[in-house]
Amino acid sequence: MSQDSISVMNCCSRISAMGGAGASTAEGCEAISYNPAKLNKKELTIGYQNLYTELGMNISSISYASKVFGFQLSYLNISGKGEETDYDGNVLGDLSAGSYNAAASYKFDVSKSTSLGITGNFLFEQVKSHGSSSYLTFDLGAYNKISKVVNAGLVIKNLSFSDDQFIDAVNCGISYSGIKTLLLTTEVSTLSLMKFGAEYSPFGETLKIRGGLDTNENLFTGLGVNVNDWMIGASYQINRELPNTYSFSLSYKL
Repeated sequence: MSQDSISVMNCCSRISAMGGAGASTAEGCEAISYNPAKLNKKELTIGYQNLYTELGMNISSISYASKVFGFQLSYLNISGKGEETDYDGNVLGDLSAGSYNAAASYKFDVSKSTSLGITGNFLFEQVKSHGSSSYLTFDLGAYNKISKVVNAGLVIKNLSFSDDQFIDAVNCGISYSGIKTLLLTTEVSTLSLMKFGAEYSPFGETLKIRGGLDTNENLFTGLGVNVNDWMIGASYQINRELPNTYSFSLSYKL
């Protein structure tokens, strides 16, 4: 694992179901991972994600967001799949590793239509036979409401001052909500990747049908159900090369 692990320590199923295109569409707890400048509501979220089902990787998280601050704790567990080796290639047994991530976000409004945000990520990872390591990185975000139906977001991911890495990625996204029941979004990343997502609301806020794809030929789908102040979400990712991924999340509007 590496600093790149920080960018996946998130269990918000809504953005996952929309292809990961969250720079301009993230809300509440989602903004902690996807764009801190989009913190816009108070909520509490717990989530679970099974990464690449056959590899024995899963993430559990709990997040809190307000309109200004956000906090998230998450744990990535890797166990039971594959073999662990030492630096000389000798097999030591079953792979066992874990990563703990703590994140804190802050947003401030520049104007009625523009906001900026920052997230600090601290990651501590441990592999049974190789000891432990830790990283500190930052995400910088910007958001602009271009019009009533067009929003734009920009995020610098995993800004670090280590010797081997300075910036993990820069993501730029735009979304359109001019069709009454449909939200469309697209995002471009410096990782040579484009993401496309959609959210369809046939019955207002009660039911959300989501889908997405990216230029790596991965497909995404998911559902969201809102009951009073409770929001239940699920997503499923069909990967072209790796095993598939699924996630669940439960949010409560405070």
